[in-house]
Amino acid sequence: DIFVCFFFFFSSRRRHTRYISVTGVQTCALPILETSFRLAEFYFETGQTGEAIQNYNRIVEQADSIFYDQSLYKLGWTYYKAEEFKSSADTFMLLLDKSWEGELKKGGLMEEAISSMTMALNHFKGMENITRYLQSKGLKDYTPLIIKMLAERIFEEGRYATAISVYKGFIQLFPDAVNLPFIYEEIARLYDIVDDDENGVKTREEMVRLFNPQSGQYKKVYPAGSKEVDKLVHNSSISIAKLYHARGKDAQDIPLLRIAARKYMEFLGNFPESTETNKITLLLAEAYFDAKMFVEAALEYEKAADLYPEGDEKSDVIYSALLTYEILFRQSKSNKDKIVTRIDQLLVKYSNSMLNEIKTFKIKERMANMYTELGNYAKARSTLILLAETTASEKIYVTRSEERRVGKECRSRWSPYH
Repeated sequence: DIFVCFFFFFSSRRRHTRYISVTGVQTCALPILETSFRLAEFYFETGQTGEAIQNYNRIVEQADSIFYDQSLYKLGWTYYKAEEFKSSADTFMLLLDKSWEGELKKGGLMEEAISSMTMALNHFKGMENITRYLQSKGLKDYTPLIIKMLAERIFEEGRYATAISVYKGFIQLFPDAVNLPFIYEEIARLYDIVDDDENGVKTREEMVRLFNPQSGQYKKVYPAGSKEVDKLVHNSSISIAKLYHARGKDAQDIPLLRIAARKYMEFLGNFPESTETNKITLLLAEAYFDAKMFVEAALEYEKAADLYPEGDEKSDVIYSALLTYEILFRQSKSNKDKIVTRIDQLLVKYSNSMLNEIKTFKIKERMANMYTELGNYAKARSTLILLAETTASEKIYVTRSEERRVGKECRSRWSPYH
């Protein structure tokens, strides 16, 4: 009787030996596998891994046994405790092959097997050995999940360089995985953590290159598109461009500013329907301006002005465009007449959008000076006459009169000391 066997098993070591002999001669015919399972459990709990492996293996030879799944799982853990990590991974993979149904199911042996297999792989020496092992077994539907969980486990242990290596192994094994952009982002995030900014930027640049909506890889992997990937690549593209822009501006590094401008241009090409188009166009203009590429800056300021709705922001962009054209006028040796004509055209085009009447007055006044410099006195005169009729003219003249009066008083007061 099985209960008699269990009585002998738990009563003493001596009776336990008799229990083995009973099992060996199959005295308890019906519950032989259950007896082996209970015995294997005893050996497992008491740290006798060799005996536990022997008894679990006896059970897993019978794949239709009700103890098969549990025994396979415990056999994997017994190998793990014995530090036979390859055998442990082999065993957990057998369990996964039997239980995998296309997706991870929480709360069962499948979840436990995946978690346990990552623990076994964590003891392999280097990602090259892990990759070689997984390839030798044939890549399964669940293999990407295992590698991702392995990388996450290693990250939690603070082994960031190793986690990066595992994620790169994922990319090597699964170049068409649907979650690959997010793997790139994880790698970049790890580089950020270890203060490797350059590799972080390069990783995100590679991700943007491969998975922007206009790329062949994107169209191959996401034929119907992917909002999640679009959002990631969209935001990363902006961050990269802004990073180059900030670095270039701080260091007054023209090559970096040109890279920033190129990145802004690439964004506008990759995301023509973005709600950020007006802001990125303005940033593109400013990158050109900072790089002293004033022709390109003026054109982009105009584009940005057309993209912004009426309001203070649009007004400010228009003034930036006009200022840039004024710089071009001062620098030009042959096209001054075309430049001042363009300034005049913009003042007409945006007459209702320029909200700061003092700024507008000063720009028109400087435009009249440009016409004078070119010898077009009639145009200069007509411009000044029109300015005199504006409400801003009185404010300007009062302000300048006050500035001159204060200036004279200051010079009078300080002159004895100079």
